Amino acid sequence: MKKIITIAAIALLSGFASAKTLNEHILDGTLAGLNYKSAVKYAELKVKASDDATVLSEKEAKKLSKLEVKIKAGEEKFQEFEKNFPEKAKAKKEKIEKKTSISNKRREARQAYETYIYEDKEDENIPINPKTGFPEILEKPFLTFDEGVTFDMVTRLQKQDKHQRNDFVWQDYLIGAYFDMTSVNMKPFNSMIRVSAYYPFYHTFNGMEQFSKQTILYAFDVFAGPVFEANMWRYIDFKWAGGIHYMYQLSDEWHLNYLGGGLLAGIELPIARRWTIVNDFMFTLDYANLGSNQRMQPYDYSWSYQASLGVRYSKKHLHKYAYIHHIDKEARAERIKAKKEAKEKAKQAE
Repeated sequence: MKKIITIAAIALLSGFASAKTLNEHILDGTLAGLNYKSAVKYAELKVKASDDATVLSEKEAKKLSKLEVKIKAGEEKFQEFEKNFPEKAKAKKEKIEKKTSISNKRREARQAYETYIYEDKEDENIPINPKTGFPEILEKPFLTFDEGVTFDMVTRLQKQDKHQRNDFVWQDYLIGAYFDMTSVNMKPFNSMIRVSAYYPFYHTFNGMEQFSKQTILYAFDVFAGPVFEANMWRYIDFKWAGGIHYMYQLSDEWHLNYLGGGLLAGIELPIARRWTIVNDFMFTLDYANLGSNQRMQPYDYSWSYQASLGVRYSKKHLHKYAYIHHIDKEARAERIKAKKEAKEKAKQAE
């Protein structure tokens, strides 16, 4: 009889444990000393393990086992601390509970934002911001960062009409890397700042190759301006930008300074949920006679063509549609289906 009562009690306790919500498991983890990220992982695995329709993978089971060991040790440590210092333990527990509650509301707000992104509808139960008391803003302004390789061809021209001879044309070919910072969800429009650094590897004068006398040559430029975006069913994104362009170039003869304007057109491919391939093309028209160049070797016109290939990774700039994302989703559905079938076969075999 005692054995039956004991088994029933264990089953009842396990039933209560499995009935815990995700937030309750997160609180258990943080009270035991886990950081919030690990506590969320523990809570997700706990909830998943309690669901009869899902089966933990071997990797997930090992992870859960390790976290449970840490939580057990943390709970024992906290109980000892509570026994020796009850007032301090109470204050610490209240502080952890408050901090965890705020973190949970922020996590729920991020999930509401993802629902808004993927389903094109706002969550009716959008969490309230604990600091302001207002509903969480789903489309909060933030910055994205792109980086990659870039190619530039700069042309400088001197008109020779007065001397009745051909124009003098200098062309420099440069290759390098760029870094781009762009705002998202800014009103009335987004803006970008792009910085590039180059190494000039090929030079021509009136179409004839020229050989550099200096081994260390370099250049850099900055482009800044407003950005306007559109998309083709969210599978391909387009952007246009116009703004100020400045460039410095160290040549064999002079330190060249360019100042003017540029137009940028870009194509962005949403490869995965947070990954984007970025292709940009830019044309600039500059005044190349800043500084001593105006007296030493003035130019009538200067322009450049730029092409770049880069990548963006952003946790906040999510893609509703992405090429790899759909493949992963289908594969995940197949794995879940296979696990369910395996579980049903195992039950039938028993």
